[in-house]
Amino acid sequence: MRKVFYLAIALSLTFFATSCSKDRKARNYNDKPVLGNIDLNLIKNGIEQELTEVKASSIAQSNSKNPKVISFANMIANDHKLTEDGLKKIEANNLVQGNDSISTSDMQRIDSISKLTDAQFDKAYLHIMIEDHRKAIKLFYDASQTKNAPIQKFTRKTLPILQMHLDSAKAIIADLK
Repeated sequence: MRKVFYLAIALSLTFFATSCSKDRKARNYNDKPVLGNIDLNLIKNGIEQELTEVKASSIAQSNSKNPKVISFANMIANDHKLTEDGLKKIEANNLVQGNDSISTSDMQRIDSISKLTDAQFDKAYLHIMIEDHRKAIKLFYDASQTKNAPIQKFTRKTLPILQMHLDSAKAIIADLK
């Protein structure tokens, strides 16, 4: 009886010693990559930014009288809808949840410019686009440094488009002054 008892204790100690090893890593049973904070930040804030851009641009398409601003708004709405779809695909593939709605502060900004008309509206809309694209470029640049290959590929493909949007908004607003 004592031999069985000592054998059980020895086996238990062996089990505990191997389970406490520093080199042992947790298994990822769902075969999905584990995301870091930068990746999660991209998904969480990226989708919200895309929704904001699309909403503001849809208002610009109907409120503006300037053909350059309308053309820019069409481009923004189309491009950012594609980016939103890409982020939602990343979101689904990684089993995480992003912000699928526009924040209250962004909705207030959009509502405030929607009451403006003509050149006032155009300038306010373009200022929002410049500010938001600067934030988006930083967000996507940070995420492009990730080790997650699909996110890295997506962000590096999207960055030149965001930069082109920023440059276009700056050029149009310079023509308005």
